[in-house]
Amino acid sequence: SDAGLLTSKVTELSLLAGSLPAPENLTPLEERIRFKAVLCKFLSFLASSGHPLILFLDDVHLADMGSMEMLEEIIRNEDIRYLMIVICYRDNEVSEAHPLIHSLNKIIRRKGRVTQLNLKGLNMECAAQMISDILKTGNHKVSQLADIIYRKTKGNPFYIKQFLRLCNLKGYITLDGESGNFRWDTEKILNCPAQENVVDFLLSNLNQIPEETLPLLSSGACVGQNFAVNDVSFLSCLPEGEVVKRLVVAVNMEVLVPVEKDPETGRQSRFQFSHDRFQEAFYQVMSQKERAGIHYRLGKRYEQRALAKDDMEERLFEIADHYAKGLEETEDEGEKLHMQEILLRAAKRCGLVSAFDTASRYLELLLSQPGLQKGKNRSFLIQVYKEYHAVLCNMVNVKECDRIYGELCGMVKDPVELADSCCLHITSLSTRGRYQDAFELGIGLLERLGVPFTGEDMEETLKRETTLFYQEFEALGENHILGKTEAEDSGEFVISKLLNRLCAPGLFFNPLYSFWTILTAARRMFRYGYTPYGLQIYSNLMVPLAALCGDYRTSYIAGKTAMYLAEKRQYREVVHSIYHLFALHTCHWFEDVSNVLPFARESIKGNAMMGEFEYACYGYFTAMTAVME
Repeated sequence: SDAGLLTSKVTELSLLAGSLPAPENLTPLEERIRFKAVLCKFLSFLASSGHPLILFLDDVHLADMGSMEMLEEIIRNEDIRYLMIVICYRDNEVSEAHPLIHSLNKIIRRKGRVTQLNLKGLNMECAAQMISDILKTGNHKVSQLADIIYRKTKGNPFYIKQFLRLCNLKGYITLDGESGNFRWDTEKILNCPAQENVVDFLLSNLNQIPEETLPLLSSGACVGQNFAVNDVSFLSCLPEGEVVKRLVVAVNMEVLVPVEKDPETGRQSRFQFSHDRFQEAFYQVMSQKERAGIHYRLGKRYEQRALAKDDMEERLFEIADHYAKGLEETEDEGEKLHMQEILLRAAKRCGLVSAFDTASRYLELLLSQPGLQKGKNRSFLIQVYKEYHAVLCNMVNVKECDRIYGELCGMVKDPVELADSCCLHITSLSTRGRYQDAFELGIGLLERLGVPFTGEDMEETLKRETTLFYQEFEALGENHILGKTEAEDSGEFVISKLLNRLCAPGLFFNPLYSFWTILTAARRMFRYGYTPYGLQIYSNLMVPLAALCGDYRTSYIAGKTAMYLAEKRQYREVVHSIYHLFALHTCHWFEDVSNVLPFARESIKGNAMMGEFEYACYGYFTAMTAVME
């Protein structure tokens, strides 16, 4: 049933699996977890003992956090047994803080089978061999030439090849037609300028490319390493045939490789730079202003095409990348806001695949826009801040996370609008062991929502709350909350979520405070109706009632009732957590302990799928305890 998650993102897989609908009504986190699971399952089918699979991933230094997280999942999945992954990256372009290095270190710590090969420049002997092979002559004849070229290129094979090509174009190396041997002018080659790296070398020798071809290559570089002729035709306002004609010289110079033909005309329809260093060099030829203009036009073109084909989600990142680089190219406020909305949408989508670094880049670009900060569209600015806060929480950038949450509190006047960010920040503070700060943060927002808490004389407060709880519980009759309906006031959904989130830091900070959150949530359900998170905290009544009253039966009834309503209403965001709480606290007091196991197993499986890993881990404890008993 989850195969649709794959085919919706990689449409070519429909050729194997058929057209399958993607599961609906998934939370972003659940979609991310299930996508990883089905991808791993798919690879386990492809990689078998009779047909092992090798994946080669190039330029992995460009990968984001989400991609590396996916790679980690694949490598540590024990069901994928006949897979080799070869990744290639430039170690001079990654630091210890890079997602790639983090992932490799984690894989190694987990005893993953990792072999690292450091590919350095060729040594002098191998460089001489390469040059003698190219010039079709003996090593002893090229020794002096090889020494000159080796010192200029530091043994980089790509650089060696490009330097030899330049020397040939300048006439320093020529082929004698009569003898069939290459001849070279050692003095001129020695004096031929060479740069520190191959990109600078290519940039300094672009005069070898005809003037009519150079802007086409730069336009193609803006599209990507692989580009379509029709895109360059659109950017240059030249017919496609003329574009292909002008690019032939780049193919002859091995700058480009033809990769696809139009089946109707037989003409080349797509080219690829033979090396990403070429793309980088031709991209840098243009000014920043020129590049921004091209990216803006490409973004508009791809968006219009995506809307026409109804595949906006499929091309969202491609469109957003171009808009991110061309955001300054329009003065129209409406158009600029539209582009900003695309970037925010892409940032949210990045979160689904854990690409938080990419999301952060989009959001920081948005926050750097002067017009956005002037309050012309405050509601959109608040959305950007909320998403940025969520990204920072996931990246565990706690200092900036605290700062942005403080900014949010100053901007958002409606406490309901702040609730989700508050819950996230409570979790962030709890993770850092700041339980008191976490509890006080949530209580502050609850008070703005009309839920007072003094924190004084808690024993007397809890005695009063417990008495009122039992009175109201008895007043519900034998059906208890089964006779209630879902809360109509949207504020109750927010309040119950906050109370639920405060339960854990309250236990660590002051258990009596946690008892108060559970009893308060239960009593609000009696009065206003139930909510998903209200049912979850209701199933946790064993915590205060057993401690304060020695009452286990009421908690058992509450757990069974909460479970029934959550299943009936299909509250998928909480039902597996209710299974866990019922198995951990309640079931074994009134049922055979073996009955705990099905609930614990469902809790583990369901919470893991929903991304609620904390509850999934607790489920193992519950299951093991039941088995031992």
